[in-house]
Amino acid sequence: MKVWRSWVFFGGCILVALLALTWVTSVVLGLEDTEREATQRAILEENTRLALWRVDSVMSAFIVSEGARPHFAYQSFYPAQLALSRDSKLYQQGTILVPSRLLGQSGEHVWLHFQSEGDGQLSSPQVPTGFMCDVAEQSNYAPSDSIEAYTKRLKQLGDFFKHDELLKKLGAGEAFFEKGSSYYELNLKPSPENQGQVVDQQSARYDTSNYTPVNQERRSKQELGARAFNNRWSQRQQKANKIQGNSIPKPDRERGQILAENERSSIEEGVMQAVWMGDHLLLARRVKMGEKVVIQGCWLDWKNLKSEFVKSLADLLPDVDLHKSTALSESSRRMASIPVELTAGPLPIDPGPTTSPRAVSLGIAWGACLIAALALGILLKGLLTLSERRGAFVSAVTHEMRTPLTTFRVYTEMLSEGMVPTEEKRTKYLKTLKREADRLGHLVNNVLAFSRLEGGRGETQREEMTLIDLFERSSRSLPDVADRVNVPLTLHKDGLPENQLIKVDASGVEQILVNLVDNACKYGKSEIDPQITLTMAVKNRELTLTVSDNGPGVLKSDRRRIFTPFFKSATEAAHSAPGVGLGLALSQRLAKQMGGRLEMSSKDGVGAAFTLSLPL
Repeated sequence: MKVWRSWVFFGGCILVALLALTWVTSVVLGLEDTEREATQRAILEENTRLALWRVDSVMSAFIVSEGARPHFAYQSFYPAQLALSRDSKLYQQGTILVPSRLLGQSGEHVWLHFQSEGDGQLSSPQVPTGFMCDVAEQSNYAPSDSIEAYTKRLKQLGDFFKHDELLKKLGAGEAFFEKGSSYYELNLKPSPENQGQVVDQQSARYDTSNYTPVNQERRSKQELGARAFNNRWSQRQQKANKIQGNSIPKPDRERGQILAENERSSIEEGVMQAVWMGDHLLLARRVKMGEKVVIQGCWLDWKNLKSEFVKSLADLLPDVDLHKSTALSESSRRMASIPVELTAGPLPIDPGPTTSPRAVSLGIAWGACLIAALALGILLKGLLTLSERRGAFVSAVTHEMRTPLTTFRVYTEMLSEGMVPTEEKRTKYLKTLKREADRLGHLVNNVLAFSRLEGGRGETQREEMTLIDLFERSSRSLPDVADRVNVPLTLHKDGLPENQLIKVDASGVEQILVNLVDNACKYGKSEIDPQITLTMAVKNRELTLTVSDNGPGVLKSDRRRIFTPFFKSATEAAHSAPGVGLGLALSQRLAKQMGGRLEMSSKDGVGAAFTLSLPL
């Protein structure tokens, strides 16, 4: 019962320790997963920010380049504003027509450039009409197949284009260039569509950092005939007059300046904005021409543009999508240049290194805990086994000593009080006392010898002798042991080399043989042929001493533990032959101490044989 309680207590302690370690492991791994997820989210947000910047940088440059186009570029052919003949005469405005740069071509991701004047008047510089169409085809400005393709696109645009709706999206207070101000300085009044997209405040000045000198010069030369161009033209003409002696009539020069001033004062362009009409993305601006307001812009190929953006962002966001955004959306992933919102799927979960410091530490902790539990279990088992052996030893020794002590007390009392009348009985009693004394001495010697060996204090006194001498010295007390139970003992030493020497502890060999013969007398006695045999032989440079009997042999269940100290329990000792189960254990340890070994071979019902092997 005590053993059962000890194991239950030990199991409970181990269970508590394992539960605590499991909880710590769960918490640590949970914190590690949380940290990994936070890192993944931070990487996702950073990659999203870079993706937005990448798309906005491309679209902003594209919108600026589209917004830099002059208003007259949206006509297939427009009148040259300042044209001179070979004799330096100024042509009247409208006399000479110049093909638009948009004629016959559009941008890489632009379906069509258009201009809407309201009332269903929708035109495109890529679609010349009437006489201009013939001129464009004959002059190879625009191939006929190109004009046909753009005509179909213009018709498709007219199916969903709504002038008033687009004006409303661009806003009634949309920004225009101020009269008399620098050409690139704007007074921005945000509309609901561009609020939060173009500017962040109620009023701001347009940032001209994205305008290149080429765009500035092109605007100043082609669009409004600014004073800077007139001044440069005047300086160039004066220089030519000095060389050639010619002069331009003053009225013509003044007329050109007046035309440029009128053009500048009557045309006001708005800011190019990206707006949605249904599922179509347009870039549009308001252009005020006197009292009339028209819309100019381009129809973007959003499908291909989106596909290219998704491909370009694959290195940052493997699962990214771009979709239409509402004007009132306040999402942090809404682009600043176009009303498009970026949607990014989760990044692939990084499992992290398999040998992270936390995982290694937890593995070491688990390994140490399991090893400690195993070591404690082995230690507990050893302590319990030792406790059981001590109890069995005390019980067995007490039982074994009780019989001879009782015999001593009874026989000595009878002899001392003269209760044994005849000499023959007295001699018999004395032999019995001597036999019990030898039995008790044998028990005590075994216990003391085993105690010395267990404590590491056993010493062997080896001496060199012949095999014949060893046989005679070690077997001299064996007949007396066999005579106690009236079992015949046969000794075989034939074939031993006469001059073969061996260095061995003769007293130790004798003690081993005495224990083997004593066990054979107790357990190997046969009712049919009670015979014990000691055979001494030399095999493979080893001396073998074999004690065999004709008894019932050793049971299979006992063969593994037959050399265990105190093999007998107190109950077994009380119901079996005398002994405490220490003889074979002591004999095996003595054999190992002398450099030999003690082995057993047995068959059920045939007998048992114990062989002591010693090196020569």
